[in-house]
Amino acid sequence: MASDAKKILSFYQNGKLVKKLNQEDLKSLVGEVQLKTIEPHDKSAVTYIGVPFNKVLSAVYGDGWTNTKKIKFTCLDGYNPPIDHNMFFKHEAFLVYAKAGTKDFTLKKDNETGKIVELGPYYLTWDALKATVLNNTNNRPYQLTAIDVQL
Repeated sequence: MASDAKKILSFYQNGKLVKKLNQEDLKSLVGEVQLKTIEPHDKSAVTYIGVPFNKVLSAVYGDGWTNTKKIKFTCLDGYNPPIDHNMFFKHEAFLVYAKAGTKDFTLKKDNETGKIVELGPYYLTWDALKATVLNNTNNRPYQLTAIDVQL
């Protein structure tokens, strides 16, 4: 499990630091939710605990974030997964940091012969029950440490 120091999420705009927030800050900013969804990596029904991603973006950047040309995500290993920023205008994303009813915040990647991966400190996921088109492993970066909204 990630230490409190590693639970910091950095927010940038065009490469310049805007804010650093921890889990408590995020909850205070937009309110915590429980998301019941399908985890596409192993096809399980799961309930995640986190915050609505678009609300976080509005709280951090103001409504101007909707003029973004790109949202860059940075993971613990330095991976920068490409996600079409238009997805955030069509579907509701969630920034989650726990699974309901357990301290375990991992998933089993069936597409990698059952490899177990730690999701924290943050995992970007979608409501795949509302929009079944999102019931795939694309556009779901885990081990997030930074978000850069590029206008």
